[in-house]
This record gives sequence, C-alpha cells and structure tokens, in this order.
Amino acid sequence: MRNPLVIIHVDHQHIELAADYTPDDLCAETIHKEFISDGASIPRFLWSTVGSPFMPKFIPAALYHDYLLTHHRGRYSKAEIDQQFLRLLLANGVSKFRANLMYRAVRTFGRA
Repeated sequence: MRNPLVIIHVDHQHIELAADYTPDDLCAETIHKEFISDGASIPRFLWSTVGSPFMPKFIPAALYHDYLLTHHRGRYSKAEIDQQFLRLLLANGVSKFRANLMYRAVRTFGRA
C-alpha cells in the first residue's frame, strides 16, 4: 500500500513532503521526505484559466516531474519525465484539455 501524500506549505511558493511518497503503482521512483517543490509551474496570469500551482489534482504530477528532473535526469529523458507528468495529471482527474495544455507547456518551456 502506498503512503498518502502529506505536504507542508513552506511558504506561499513552495511545498515540502512530510513523508516518502510514490504517486501510483506505475511510478518507478519514490519521492523522498523533505523534497521541496514549487508545484506546477504556472505563470500567475494563467491561474484564473489553468489553475494555481498547488491545486490538489496537480500536486502529484508536479512533485514527480520536479523530483525526476532534479534527481533522476540521467536515468530518464526529459520526454519520458514529461510523459509521466501528463499521465499523472490524467490519472488524478485533470481534464484531457487542461492536462494536454500543461503537458505542451512543460515540453515547450520546461527546464531541459
């Protein structure tokens, strides 16, 4: 059984994991306790359209994406990491339209 997602709001721009977390059974990596993330990287002017970076449906995908980019970049390509982001958004109930919009944004503008 997976651990529940337990986060601490560090400040208005960051969250920290309070316990190890694996978003779902298809995720090969566990995000370790104390990992800090800025949530989904959504520009403030789009929050009213897309949603805020810390919407509950976005957090598992954003955490996993940030964690893989930070700690497993050599093991996975950016394309594979971005694909996991999309899969987790959809698995957490984000609409296909919004998930694909966010996926295209990380593919185009996300850190390489």
